Amino acid sequence: MYRKSLSVVLCFLIGLYGFMSPQKSFAQYSRTYTLAVLDLEPNGVSQVEARGLSDKLRSHISQLILDRSILKDRYELIERTQMDKIFGQFELQNTGCVSDSCAVEFGKMLQADRIVIGTVSLIGQTYSVITRIVDVESGKTIRSADRQYKGAIDEVLVIEIPR
Repeated sequence: MYRKSLSVVLCFLIGLYGFMSPQKSFAQYSRTYTLAVLDLEPNGVSQVEARGLSDKLRSHISQLILDRSILKDRYELIERTQMDKIFGQFELQNTGCVSDSCAVEFGKMLQADRIVIGTVSLIGQTYSVITRIVDVESGKTIRSADRQYKGAIDEVLVIEIPR
């Protein structure tokens, strides 16, 4: 049951990354965007758990882009190793960025067009995952999601994307 509930939550979060805004020109739809997914900021969970969940989210987004041809032509995901290398040059860590202004700064360093930031929190036995996609150029939040899941974090990490 928890697995099914979490599937719904993660599917929503992943669906959040469709990025289609109805009031865009054809040129904007045909553009390729570079996307970075920062580590989720932990709040009441360990750094290791937050990083594991961040990696799973990054993997889901990557798989979604690869599986859907319309997204494959529009988005290029920056790999974690590339981000870590760039952050290392600036002596920064891939954590602690939860504001839009911070996302813009990190996005510029990574030469990303859009950046995913967020938090993972634990209150009692309920995990809360809050994510936002920020447009680096405008600094505006494009999409956001706020979902809760009651149960063990192990269930969060074993979810797969429905095809």
